[in-house]
Amino acid sequence: MELAAALAADKLSGVGETYVIWLASGYITFFLTLLLQALFPSIVGSFIPLNAFGAILILILPLVDGVFILMAEQSQLRFPERKISSYKTFYISLGVGLLVMFVLLGITKQLIPFLTLTGNTNNVTPVTIIMMISFLIAAIPPAIVTSRELKKGTGYDPYVVNLLRAISEGIRAGLSPETIIKNIKDSQEMGKLSYILKRIYAYISLGYPLRDAFLKGAEEIVDFTSRISLVSMADMIDIGSLTPDSIESLAEQVETQIKIKREYESKVKILLYTPYIGVVISIIAVNLLSAAILGLITGNAYAFSSGALGEARVLLPQAVYITAIASMVNAFFAGLLVGKLGRGKVATGFIHAAIMVMITAILMIIIVHVHFTFGPTAPPSG
Repeated sequence: MELAAALAADKLSGVGETYVIWLASGYITFFLTLLLQALFPSIVGSFIPLNAFGAILILILPLVDGVFILMAEQSQLRFPERKISSYKTFYISLGVGLLVMFVLLGITKQLIPFLTLTGNTNNVTPVTIIMMISFLIAAIPPAIVTSRELKKGTGYDPYVVNLLRAISEGIRAGLSPETIIKNIKDSQEMGKLSYILKRIYAYISLGYPLRDAFLKGAEEIVDFTSRISLVSMADMIDIGSLTPDSIESLAEQVETQIKIKREYESKVKILLYTPYIGVVISIIAVNLLSAAILGLITGNAYAFSSGALGEARVLLPQAVYITAIASMVNAFFAGLLVGKLGRGKVATGFIHAAIMVMITAILMIIIVHVHFTFGPTAPPSG
């Protein structure tokens, strides 16, 4: 298991590094192609219109993020943990968020430019804010549900070994498991696990068999190691093998698993930051380049008034608009990838998706108001 954890951590690191490489090469290359279409529409844009290429770009980015999520799924150290129910909340909140987005786009008269991808830099700020609101509506409710479920169902691993050894010592002393649970359920050594022990004791008091009481307590736990410990003790009770030696052996196995899991989590924790860095750098690079080229065009209007570059004055602002929409969509799905890389669950990425969307919206609004001036604004005389 230790070897499997080390291999999984290395594979996940590879996935994270590959994603950053994708952002630094493939992601930026797509946007550079978009800018080239805007700068040389008669040459590059003759094959496919700018808004059609932008639509393809907006569709491709989430698919690529989905591929990386699947790669992380195949690479991570997987435990058969209880599923998080926040996905159901997400399906509802996503529908509500999209509905709110289209309503706000209609109210602000941004719907047609959004659907046809024909907006310009003047449309970037309102559309970015509306998309941010809709994505926050989609991400925050399931993020809250996920946080509550993980807070309630995780954090028991540090105390489960203490529980197993306390039961082992109690049985050696001639106490029944029911009496042991009663004596230790309020102990400070049990920490957060006291909640589960009180729940188990409550079921015992209601007349449930000891085995069923342990299984009921295990239902509240998400952590695989803690949950399987209670399930294993329930099986020992069922077959009559709940002895001090068997429990001590289980405690040693669980202690080893917890150690390996902690080492694995410490290795993959750094992967939380790689998508953030990659997304921010790529957005800044692409949009600063767009702003610089746009400043060059507007500052030298006479040089771009006709010919192959004449249409660039109209198409480049449209390319910036498409870039803003694509960046917001990519930021949302990149946040889901962060959750998958860091905690092994897409559900933990909802909060990162909300953060990513807010960071991207702020950057887009700031960068779109950055103006570069190159040379005179009027043609030279004489």
